[in-house]
Amino acid sequence: MLGLTGQELLWFGLLLAAIVLQLYLSLSKKDIIYIWSPVTVITLTYIYYAVIGPIKAVAEGDTVVRTIEQRPYLATAWEGAFISYLFILIGFYLFSFKNFKKSPDFKANKNVLNNAKYIFLFAFLLLFAFGGPNFISKINVLDTGSSVSSEGISTSFAGYFMQSIIFFIVPVLLSLKLFLDGRNKLYFIFFFFIAVSIFINQAFRYRLVILIISFMFCYHLYLDKKLNLKLIVLFIVPFFLLMGLMEVARNYGKGINIQKASRFDTEDYINSSFNETQVFLATGYEISMLDKNNEHTQFAFIINTIAMPIPRAFWPNKPAGEYLQIVGDLYEGRVGGQATLNYGEYFEAFGWGGIVVFSFLIGVFSKYIWCWFKANNKNYWTIVTYSIICAMMYVLVSRGYLAQYITLLTMSLIPVFLIRLKLKRL
Repeated sequence: MLGLTGQELLWFGLLLAAIVLQLYLSLSKKDIIYIWSPVTVITLTYIYYAVIGPIKAVAEGDTVVRTIEQRPYLATAWEGAFISYLFILIGFYLFSFKNFKKSPDFKANKNVLNNAKYIFLFAFLLLFAFGGPNFISKINVLDTGSSVSSEGISTSFAGYFMQSIIFFIVPVLLSLKLFLDGRNKLYFIFFFFIAVSIFINQAFRYRLVILIISFMFCYHLYLDKKLNLKLIVLFIVPFFLLMGLMEVARNYGKGINIQKASRFDTEDYINSSFNETQVFLATGYEISMLDKNNEHTQFAFIINTIAMPIPRAFWPNKPAGEYLQIVGDLYEGRVGGQATLNYGEYFEAFGWGGIVVFSFLIGVFSKYIWCWFKANNKNYWTIVTYSIICAMMYVLVSRGYLAQYITLLTMSLIPVFLIRLKLKRL
């Protein structure tokens, strides 16, 4: 198979078998909501990064990352992926949780719409604070080449305001209910357009991934439907083209550069949409090198996670992810390092034992969220909150930077918890 070695075939086969088994267990359940567990998002992320991407790279002979040939470390990458995925499943299936309190819910569609407007306005005001008088330029998806000045917040708090643009996801998910109920459809179209435009302008593709996944979860869970394949194809095909387009022509804060985009065709966009899977190859290289050197950072990633929410204005010398440079040093000391999958960070901290323990904890966390959702699965506030948490599983797996994940998860949940406070007073 593609000239894979025995070791590569072994670990790839074990990973693929575990993925197929998990999908079979989810799809074979009579209750259709079982396919919409957090583990499904985790599984799809592994399929993209650890199955389709590397197989495509091997088939095309494209296994070089930052001038270093990664093929000798491919078996190690699949070994780490299998062990990580296996212990996520063990944690998920080994535990169960009960006795959840009933979550507050919306009383009527008018209540849903009012909260969607409230969060949208809140997000828009924060965008204005971050972007200054020219904040409207951040809704433009195309880079016109003109220089746009910003007079917004430029203190150490600016980064927090920038992260808050993820708030725009919540109005989309809330107004989706109104759209599906055949009411106030224009609000959903408007909120969706604004969110997508801003996310493309800022060029961070993960926000678009979170938006699309949470949208798919909300749609299917609210209607209590099986997979709508037509809808999925309608979104996924253009989405991959957009991901590829952004890969070759994105300009952070300005949108898509048309001149750059014109140099490529549709096939280039599709191929570029899989460039992210270089992260998988780099993870195998990282594990191999650190295992050889017996070099580990231990609790540094946890300390950074705790420190991340504290503004530097209050803690000038707080850690800033310096431990990540250990990966950059493997690539000739490149500043900023190289992105790896989450199990790469766990190995960097504690070796193979780190992958086992922290992957297991992800499985337990996934099961807790799943049990909480099942206890409130007819509640639309719960559906929205749960959909966002599940979508964030993509970020958790695809980036070996726990501090970033916790920050993004916290920011993405702030709007729904503000709504919860309002609902509890009703």
